[in-house]
Amino acid sequence: MLDNEHLYARTVEIAPPDCACGYQPLEIAQVAIPATVGQTPEETDTELQALNLVVNDDLQFDCDAVVAAGLVISTIPPVTTMVNVGSVVTLIVSTGPCP
Repeated sequence: MLDNEHLYARTVEIAPPDCACGYQPLEIAQVAIPATVGQTPEETDTELQALNLVVNDDLQFDCDAVVAAGLVISTIPPVTTMVNVGSVVTLIVSTGPCP
């Protein structure tokens, strides 16, 4: 489910525009965090790595009334957030319905 619609480039200025130092704008590739709710952590890991993102080895867990135990309920940063390629993403995995 990987496509190029998630890949963007953004220009970041590394010196003020009025600087006479001859700086050049730096292109930094960014991607949008994709929707992964309901996927297994392994599926999400594969999708995020394909976008050149780093998946945090330490999963977080939370209860969820809708998403079955063991499946991803969200990410940090959240879905649609633009992040630099190489950024770390933390998965939040469902423990099932809240007690």
